Amino acid sequence: MLPMRFRCPSCGFAGQVRVPPHFPRGRSARLRCGHCQHAFTMAVGRLWPQDSAGAYDALVPGSLDCAGERLGSLWVEITGPRGGAPPVVALQAHPAFSHEVMHDLLDSFREYFPVCYLEFPGSKRNPAAAADEDLLKPLAAGLDLIRLKLKATSVHLLGHLDSCRLALRLAQARPRDVSSLILLDPLLAGDGTGTLEPEPSGEPSAEKLGEAVRLLAGERWGLPQPDAHVRGLARLLSPGLTAEAYRRGERAMRHASPYLRISRLRQPVLVFSSRDGARASRADAQYLVSSIPAAELAPLEKGGGMAAWSGGSWFANKLLSFKRNAEGNAQTRRRRATPSGQPLGWMIGLFVLLTLGLRAGLGLLSLKPDFMPQVLPPLLGSLLPLLWFLLPRGLNPFVLLRFRAFRARTVLLPTLIGALLGAAFFSLQASGWSWRPPAFPPLPGLFDSLPLAHPGQPYLTLARLAAALFVFGFVQNLGLVRRGRASGIWAILLFLLVPPSWPDALWVLPAAAASALLFAGELSIYAPFFLLIGEFFGSELPAAYLPMKSALQGAQGWVLALALLVGAAFLTALELTWKKGFDLETLHFSNSLNKTGHIYRWQTAGGLVLVLFTLLGAAAMVFGFLRL
Repeated sequence: MLPMRFRCPSCGFAGQVRVPPHFPRGRSARLRCGHCQHAFTMAVGRLWPQDSAGAYDALVPGSLDCAGERLGSLWVEITGPRGGAPPVVALQAHPAFSHEVMHDLLDSFREYFPVCYLEFPGSKRNPAAAADEDLLKPLAAGLDLIRLKLKATSVHLLGHLDSCRLALRLAQARPRDVSSLILLDPLLAGDGTGTLEPEPSGEPSAEKLGEAVRLLAGERWGLPQPDAHVRGLARLLSPGLTAEAYRRGERAMRHASPYLRISRLRQPVLVFSSRDGARASRADAQYLVSSIPAAELAPLEKGGGMAAWSGGSWFANKLLSFKRNAEGNAQTRRRRATPSGQPLGWMIGLFVLLTLGLRAGLGLLSLKPDFMPQVLPPLLGSLLPLLWFLLPRGLNPFVLLRFRAFRARTVLLPTLIGALLGAAFFSLQASGWSWRPPAFPPLPGLFDSLPLAHPGQPYLTLARLAAALFVFGFVQNLGLVRRGRASGIWAILLFLLVPPSWPDALWVLPAAAASALLFAGELSIYAPFFLLIGEFFGSELPAAYLPMKSALQGAQGWVLALALLVGAAFLTALELTWKKGFDLETLHFSNSLNKTGHIYRWQTAGGLVLVLFTLLGAAAMVFGFLRL
């Protein structure tokens, strides 16, 4: 056990206490100052958390007699046996902070395997200036020296909070050297902008440094502990902290890992996530578990970003079991065998190829009814890719495509928005407006919309519903799961292809935008479905039954259309002010498709049969409408 120094809260006398081997680590003990005889209580053998706010006054930050050495640009302390077993390399919560709190978490494991504690350049124990702005290079070089010193072929990398970004980058860059990842309440979405600036007289004072760390722990990490414990933690993390080291660590946080890189990780990953942690941390944990094929979620009950420090025997047993299994070379599933890893690019390409190819090909044929060249392409182009890719994998299409949350916000509100858009389009048509974009006349017929009240409008609406299922239920849905920033824009652009016609584009574009916003807020396919249904009735009923269409000619129709469009936009904007209609577990299929860890592989035999028969069925459908 490391000797533990203390400072008397009454007189400031500095002393040292050595804990006997039989004394439980972290148990509170009543100490008496040998100088002033003042008695105080503190948890012996543990820095954080203390049992009382006053106990932090007795701690001496940076006082542990850690026996480390320089390995490359890093300061490294190695504890535990050195018999060639893969060590656990621990990264503290922020690259600029002291590693001492990590002893409380991992010292109990040193009888099983080596544990390596690091400090980056610029810390109190490693004051050398950093040679590189990016901390990945010195970490990778230090990793090689650690493996060489311990004669280990690989290491297990443990990251905490902000350092999880650095751990993920290293695992991506050195997949053979990192056996597994252990992430404690990961934070991936920080902007990496430091706010700690040097003062004109030099480095910030110790009080200002401690306050900056406290703000980071309270705001970014979202620790739920009382302020006294957060301040105590800040005091433990900030010894030797400099403004330059803090800013360098913040700059290192800017290197985010996109989905494609994260999803290609083949190493086992254990993600500990606290149920009362910051929402950003819980969201990142769910995102990693749904994106990495070999990831496993281990929930912790209380403590926020520091919940592992009070995880007790459950945390220890889970970590030991995971490390043992990771060293056993367990087989992992591929990215495409996960719900979020479905071949999105291939599906989009196939959708575009089928939709536009069928539209061009069927336009050369004589079909009866004559509106079928506009109905069949979006219908077949949307349903065939879903049948070919999803059903042979054994995925539940109702769960994957978000047939959920049948309620007022996904039914009544979208229907009203769609009805307003449909009525606005009818009013614009009734006004006599007949402008046509100059790019469309070279393709007559291909981009001509069906007139209102046409017998083919119900069939075209059914085709658009099928397109909405693919565009929003699949493309935008997986884009949200993968944190794609342009998923809504992709959905809008793809929906304009079903079919690209004028003047229907005047209502299809705002309808697609409203559907994308509603789907992102509710994660329910019913929202775009009922918006399209509302648009159909909002435009078709007035066109068929309104007797006074002539009253809307001219400016009256323009004004009414604009007013209805503003009303639809206002109702759509309400969705942006409401709370999301789903939780993190629903977004990432944690309680459904990912719950059992099933491997969703494409079954060749059943898949080929399905492709063959659906192609024959599609050909028979086209032949049935062919005018001979």
